[in-house]
Amino acid sequence: MIKKVEEAKIVLACEDDPVLFAEIACMCNNMELYDWQKELIEEFHGTLKVDLDVRNHLVSARPKSGITTVYALYALWNSIFRYGFNTLYYSQTFKSGKEFLKIIDSIKDNLPSYLKEEYKEKRSYDRIFESGNRILIATGVNDCKGYSTNLTILDNCSMISDANLENFMQCMFPVLGSRGSKYLGQLIMSNNLDVPKPFTMLYQRANEGANSFKRPHIIDA
Repeated sequence: MIKKVEEAKIVLACEDDPVLFAEIACMCNNMELYDWQKELIEEFHGTLKVDLDVRNHLVSARPKSGITTVYALYALWNSIFRYGFNTLYYSQTFKSGKEFLKIIDSIKDNLPSYLKEEYKEKRSYDRIFESGNRILIATGVNDCKGYSTNLTILDNCSMISDANLENFMQCMFPVLGSRGSKYLGQLIMSNNLDVPKPFTMLYQRANEGANSFKRPHIIDA
């Protein structure tokens, strides 16, 4: 009985603390969670609770820095602890998307049973949880047609130029709805720090506090 009570306390604590969930998940997967990763997860979560005007995020990170693991942990926490929640992970290649789902699977499979939720359906391009929550990968806007998401992650979009960004975002906006959910839609866009910075106008306006993006996060790890 004592063990069950302790497990219930951990579940309740994780429900409002994605960093605690990430720490437990990484410990169970023999992974090290760095301070900057914890801070970024807290930023993603905190801006939804504190300041709704800057709930979206721009991230510049070096390849293999561990940023995709951050996205996977945050997406998995949302999928386990929220209801009616959909996540879209957009990358340049299907291979990158499959790697993201592989990270999701690995982390979830090694969670303790009291934190784990099983899949109802597992396909090459998505994961659907027993709760009905879904994580979908996409490499083009056509892959997202008819899909509405609460959390959208555009990972390593360095090849999207400022000239093409406006058209790209116009295609994406119908996807960024919340389907009447109580959760506001959140957008996270990232680029490769080693590539000349895309989204120049978005970055500039974010630094000026003139759009819905928080000031850019620079991950030089």
